[in-house]
Amino acid sequence: MPRVADWLGGGTLSLLTEKPDGKNFRLNLSSRDWARAIEINPIVILDDVGTTGRNAAEVIKLTRGVGISKIEVLYTWQRREKLEELEAIGISPKNVIYALRPTFTKKECETLENGFCAQGWELKE
Repeated sequence: MPRVADWLGGGTLSLLTEKPDGKNFRLNLSSRDWARAIEINPIVILDDVGTTGRNAAEVIKLTRGVGISKIEVLYTWQRREKLEELEAIGISPKNVIYALRPTFTKKECETLENGFCAQGWELKE
């Protein structure tokens, strides 16, 4: 599957992230890519769903750590009014779809009649 940066063309660089331990982000870049990334400044972080902003905030912390200061965040779907993790670091995200949905705890998801689990959704923590 092509990366968004490939579709954009014009020297756009993908800053790929990974979670090797399943929890903590790291940027998966070669030294050449790092050098180009620092020159590009600004960057846009694309994320699928905005619930708290935690994933994007982690990537922002990594990129700020290497000198990238102009950062925008774009979500395909923002599902909560406030993304507190991004607010805490001074980022106001943009979105393609702004459709608010309730957030349930694990127990609520599994037991509430209108919880997502009851609707057949798989709970991922």
